[in-house]
Amino acid sequence: MGLNEHLRKLATKVDILDGVVTLWYLPFAMPYSGAIWNRINDELPGELAAEDKSESTRFMIFRLMECFIVDARFGKSDSAYVTLLKTWWEMRELSITERFAFYDACFPFELLPILSRAYTETRQSLPKPSDILMEGPPDSIEDPLAQSAS
Repeated sequence: MGLNEHLRKLATKVDILDGVVTLWYLPFAMPYSGAIWNRINDELPGELAAEDKSESTRFMIFRLMECFIVDARFGKSDSAYVTLLKTWWEMRELSITERFAFYDACFPFELLPILSRAYTETRQSLPKPSDILMEGPPDSIEDPLAQSAS
Protein backbone atom coordinates (compact mmCIF):
# COMPACT_ATOMS: atom_id res chain seq x y z
CA MET A 1 0.00 0.00 0.00
CA GLY A 2 1.45 3.35 -1.08
CA LEU A 3 1.60 6.58 0.89
CA ASN A 4 -1.39 8.11 -0.92
CA GLU A 5 -3.53 5.07 -0.08
CA HIS A 6 -2.66 5.50 3.60
CA LEU A 7 -3.29 9.23 3.45
CA ARG A 8 -6.62 8.58 1.75
CA LYS A 9 -7.76 6.76 4.92
CA LEU A 10 -7.27 10.05 6.78
CA ALA A 11 -8.78 12.21 4.05
CA THR A 12 -12.29 13.50 3.48
CA LYS A 13 -14.00 12.58 0.22
CA VAL A 14 -15.81 15.19 -1.87
CA ASP A 15 -17.53 14.86 -5.25
CA ILE A 16 -17.40 17.72 -7.76
CA LEU A 17 -18.51 18.35 -11.34
CA ASP A 18 -21.83 16.53 -10.99
CA GLY A 19 -20.18 13.61 -9.19
CA VAL A 20 -17.88 12.74 -12.10
CA VAL A 21 -14.76 13.68 -10.10
CA THR A 22 -14.08 12.46 -6.57
CA LEU A 23 -11.28 14.11 -4.63
CA TRP A 24 -9.85 13.16 -1.24
CA TYR A 25 -8.56 16.17 0.70
CA LEU A 26 -6.59 15.97 3.94
CA PRO A 27 -8.96 17.53 6.51
CA PHE A 28 -6.29 19.61 8.26
CA ALA A 29 -2.64 20.60 7.90
CA MET A 30 -0.11 17.95 8.86
CA PRO A 31 3.63 17.46 8.27
CA TYR A 32 2.93 15.89 4.84
CA SER A 33 1.08 18.97 3.58
CA GLY A 34 3.63 21.27 5.25
CA ALA A 35 6.49 19.57 3.39
CA ILE A 36 4.73 20.14 0.06
CA TRP A 37 3.99 23.75 1.05
CA ASN A 38 7.74 24.26 1.65
CA ARG A 39 8.67 22.54 -1.63
CA ILE A 40 6.35 24.91 -3.49
CA ASN A 41 8.11 27.87 -1.86
CA ASP A 42 11.52 26.44 -2.75
CA GLU A 43 10.88 25.16 -6.27
CA LEU A 44 8.73 27.70 -8.06
CA PRO A 45 10.47 30.33 -10.17
CA GLY A 46 11.73 33.53 -8.60
CA GLU A 47 9.13 35.69 -10.36
CA LEU A 48 6.58 34.16 -7.99
CA ALA A 49 7.89 36.03 -4.96
CA ALA A 50 6.53 35.01 -1.56
CA GLU A 51 4.31 38.09 -1.26
CA ASP A 52 2.76 37.37 -4.66
CA LYS A 53 2.08 33.76 -3.65
CA SER A 54 0.15 34.79 -0.54
CA GLU A 55 -2.00 37.35 -2.38
CA SER A 56 -3.01 35.38 -5.47
CA THR A 57 -6.23 33.37 -5.18
CA ARG A 58 -5.21 31.48 -8.28
CA PHE A 59 -1.87 30.53 -6.72
CA MET A 60 -3.52 29.63 -3.40
CA ILE A 61 -5.92 27.18 -5.10
CA PHE A 62 -2.90 25.51 -6.72
CA ARG A 63 -1.16 25.34 -3.36
CA LEU A 64 -4.24 23.82 -1.68
CA MET A 65 -4.61 21.25 -4.47
CA GLU A 66 -0.97 20.21 -4.22
CA CYS A 67 -0.84 20.12 -0.42
CA PHE A 68 -4.19 18.60 0.47
CA ILE A 69 -5.51 16.42 -2.38
CA VAL A 70 -4.15 12.91 -1.79
CA ASP A 71 -6.27 10.91 -4.22
CA ALA A 72 -8.65 11.41 -7.11
CA ARG A 73 -11.01 9.29 -9.20
CA PHE A 74 -12.53 10.27 -12.52
CA GLY A 75 -15.66 8.97 -14.21
CA LYS A 76 -16.24 9.07 -17.94
CA SER A 77 -16.97 12.55 -19.19
CA ASP A 78 -16.48 14.80 -22.19
CA SER A 79 -16.06 17.81 -19.89
CA ALA A 80 -12.90 19.82 -20.42
CA TYR A 81 -12.85 20.52 -16.66
CA VAL A 82 -12.71 16.79 -15.92
CA THR A 83 -9.96 16.34 -18.51
CA LEU A 84 -7.94 19.18 -16.98
CA LEU A 85 -8.19 17.77 -13.47
CA LYS A 86 -7.38 14.25 -14.64
CA THR A 87 -4.36 15.50 -16.59
CA TRP A 88 -3.14 17.48 -13.56
CA TRP A 89 -3.58 14.41 -11.35
CA GLU A 90 -1.66 12.20 -13.80
CA MET A 91 1.20 14.74 -13.70
CA ARG A 92 1.87 14.02 -10.00
CA GLU A 93 5.27 12.47 -10.79
CA LEU A 94 6.48 15.65 -12.50
CA SER A 95 8.08 18.57 -10.69
CA ILE A 96 6.03 21.22 -8.93
CA THR A 97 7.35 23.73 -11.47
CA GLU A 98 6.00 21.66 -14.38
CA ARG A 99 2.63 21.11 -12.67
CA PHE A 100 2.30 24.81 -11.89
CA ALA A 101 3.14 25.74 -15.49
CA PHE A 102 0.33 23.45 -16.70
CA TYR A 103 -2.09 24.73 -14.06
CA ASP A 104 -1.28 28.38 -14.72
CA ALA A 105 -1.58 28.00 -18.50
CA CYS A 106 -4.66 25.77 -18.64
CA PHE A 107 -6.93 25.99 -15.57
CA PRO A 108 -9.84 28.36 -16.26
CA PHE A 109 -11.00 30.80 -13.61
CA GLU A 110 -14.43 29.09 -13.57
CA LEU A 111 -12.90 25.92 -12.10
CA LEU A 112 -11.21 27.69 -9.19
CA PRO A 113 -14.33 28.35 -7.04
CA ILE A 114 -15.35 24.70 -7.45
CA LEU A 115 -11.97 23.57 -6.10
CA SER A 116 -12.07 26.18 -3.33
CA ARG A 117 -15.53 25.01 -2.18
CA ALA A 118 -14.38 21.38 -2.24
CA TYR A 119 -11.44 22.30 -0.01
CA THR A 120 -13.69 24.23 2.39
CA GLU A 121 -16.21 21.36 2.60
CA THR A 122 -13.50 18.96 3.74
CA ARG A 123 -12.06 21.00 6.62
CA GLN A 124 -12.11 19.57 10.13
CA SER A 125 -10.99 21.24 13.33
CA LEU A 126 -8.76 19.53 15.80
CA PRO A 127 -9.72 19.99 19.45
CA LYS A 128 -7.67 22.56 21.34
CA PRO A 129 -5.40 21.07 24.04
CA SER A 130 -7.19 23.25 26.62
CA ASP A 131 -10.52 21.63 25.68
CA ILE A 132 -9.06 18.16 26.13
CA LEU A 133 -7.54 19.08 29.50
CA MET A 134 -10.88 20.54 30.67
CA GLU A 135 -12.45 17.09 30.22
CA GLY A 136 -10.21 15.72 32.96
CA PRO A 137 -8.26 12.48 32.96
CA PRO A 138 -9.69 9.48 31.14
CA ASP A 139 -11.29 6.78 33.25
CA SER A 140 -10.25 3.14 33.09
CA ILE A 141 -12.83 2.37 30.39
CA GLU A 142 -11.40 5.04 28.08
CA ASP A 143 -7.72 4.58 29.04
CA PRO A 144 -6.19 1.25 27.95
CA LEU A 145 -3.09 1.97 30.06
CA ALA A 146 -5.23 2.16 33.19
CA GLN A 147 -6.79 -1.21 32.33
CA SER A 148 -3.45 -2.94 31.87
CA ALA A 149 -2.19 -1.60 35.21
CA SER A 150 -4.91 -3.39 37.19
